[in-house]
Amino acid sequence: MLAAVALHAGEAAAQTLSSALLVGSGALGLILGAAAIFGFVTLRRQARRQAARAEHFERETARLEAFLDASPESCCGWDAAGALAVSDGFVRLLGAGTVRTLEDIELSLVKQDAKELRRVFLRLRNDGEPFNITVRTASALPDGKTRLLWLSGRRGRAYHGESHFDV
Repeated sequence: MLAAVALHAGEAAAQTLSSALLVGSGALGLILGAAAIFGFVTLRRQARRQAARAEHFERETARLEAFLDASPESCCGWDAAGALAVSDGFVRLLGAGTVRTLEDIELSLVKQDAKELRRVFLRLRNDGEPFNITVRTASALPDGKTRLLWLSGRRGRAYHGESHFDV
């Protein structure tokens, strides 16, 4: 009889331990599930914020491109990373097909003027030193004429941050 009572007590303890493990694993499952849902909701919220931010920057880029296109000044410039912004008017003044690099501009100029432009432009890029020079276009213009152009360069800085643009 004593052995039977001990057996029942052992079975009861095993059942209690088993129930505790089931309850514990259920609680752990609930905690892990809640953490996964929280993580999913947080990621979705961040993705929506990033999408809204990307849309904002796309609108801002389009606005600035329209501003550059409407500007009566013909210009081109490079940001610190080397990305180019160029107005169609600048390309037309040079008589160039396209302008993607400084070399494209140089090819549109008389050789000695191209060398001088490179010299002053590299000082602008390396040291931020502004310049004003007069250059002559090569005679490859559609109307056969050589143009005299006054080019100025200076560094523009963002109001906040360290971003700059050499124009």
